Amino acid sequence: MQFFRVTFQTVGCLNELRSDDTDEFIRNELELDLWPTDDIVGGLGDGQFVVAKLADSLKASGLSGFRLEPITVVDGDQFWMQRDDHPGETLPDFFMLSAIGKAGLDDFGASPNDGFLVISERALAFLKTFKTDYLFVENEYHAPVRQ
Repeated sequence: MQFFRVTFQTVGCLNELRSDDTDEFIRNELELDLWPTDDIVGGLGDGQFVVAKLADSLKASGLSGFRLEPITVVDGDQFWMQRDDHPGETLPDFFMLSAIGKAGLDDFGASPNDGFLVISERALAFLKTFKTDYLFVENEYHAPVRQ
């Protein structure tokens, strides 16, 4: 089976909120800078996020190597301009998609060299049944040979 390094429409950034007093993790949030147009989008530097209908389908898909978590979505400082460009539209609910599988083995994994999302050809075909205009296949992924 073939595997591919992929990227998505970058719509904002992943923020990890921590307590000011104890530095304990509180939650992750997706801070939007651009209006998301695809059913799977990326965060600047880290994170992939899927709309609820894609999350539901992924749960039933039988694909391996991922975890889904609800995520809070907040507007970035300049996001009001995006809202002005989309009057009457509402944002979908998003889930954070974490690749927990082994790249080159599971359907979803992270490249150990650079952290890119690596997906199988089966996962790629599945994702392409959703709105993925900005899904970009960077290149084919070959797992490092262990010596």
